[in-house]
Amino acid sequence: MYIEDQKTELKVELTKDIKKEIVAFANTNDGTIYIGIDDSGNVIGLKNADKDLESLSGMIREGIKSDLTLYTKIYIERIEDKDIIIVKVSEAPNKPYYLSDKGLKSSGVYLRHGNASVQASEEVIKKKVIAILLKIMFQVFKIYTSNIWKTFLKITT
Repeated sequence: MYIEDQKTELKVELTKDIKKEIVAFANTNDGTIYIGIDDSGNVIGLKNADKDLESLSGMIREGIKSDLTLYTKIYIERIEDKDIIIVKVSEAPNKPYYLSDKGLKSSGVYLRHGNASVQASEEVIKKKVIAILLKIMFQVFKIYTSNIWKTFLKITT
């Protein structure tokens, strides 16, 4: 039996709406999406899982920014003699991820909260962007100070 929770999402069929679930897991925590299972946990299956898998791959590559390809695994699994698609999403490092057609604003950034994917507030988005900028600045500072130190050692030895 399958149930939705913080790390599990159930979908009867593949729709474009799946992108927000993937974004939410990547921005919040690891998660698994089962496509072909209804909200009650019943395995419904997919009529054309191969075609759906190909469509899903394109949605992930083209519909989500930054690229989440390395942080997602998608595959078909046979359960109860029915094909379903399983999407495993890892929490990704370069947050915030967002829907490419919505941009880096509340309507495009999602977080996982309980068993739901919810829009991020502007405040949360700003904090995540600032965290990325600080990370970049720290890396630049480390490189800069390392080069100064190396130059100093060359001069003094």
